[in-house]
Amino acid sequence: LSASVGLGLIVMEAARLAKVGKNHEEISTALPEIISQSNVYLVLKDLSYIVKGGRLPGWVKKVADFFHIRPVLSTKENGSMGASGVIRGTSNLPEKTSKFILDKMDADKSYNISIGHCNTLADGEKLMELIQKGHNEINSIYLMDIGCVLSVHAGPGSLAVGLQPSS
Repeated sequence: LSASVGLGLIVMEAARLAKVGKNHEEISTALPEIISQSNVYLVLKDLSYIVKGGRLPGWVKKVADFFHIRPVLSTKENGSMGASGVIRGTSNLPEKTSKFILDKMDADKSYNISIGHCNTLADGEKLMELIQKGHNEINSIYLMDIGCVLSVHAGPGSLAVGLQPSS
């Protein structure tokens, strides 16, 4: 899996299709639907890094810090990231993130899940455990480090979750 938790899930699904005998054309035809069903959620523990990287205006950090909230960024239809919700406070981030993610999951669906962490393995493991306890139908779940390129903007303590309904 790559540092991009969503891209890793897409590649794994394409590999699964190849393994069951689908040809290049069939996989290429299936990819747009696989991509549209895959979602990534990113919770930033400290907004300083994304502000320093020029990805977020400084005033947004001031407002978020004042109200003790953290935006949850997610993938949009055009492939960009944007806010899709907020989490109150930075303590117990795995618990709060798991609640947000579990609310996004359909109870009747099975999922492939990837969890990424920025230098916070214990939080990543806790988030993985909470999601596994909170949802019965998990086809596969992975835990990985988020690479340095993405971590530069996300900052230490950040958590990412890739969700993909399994077929």
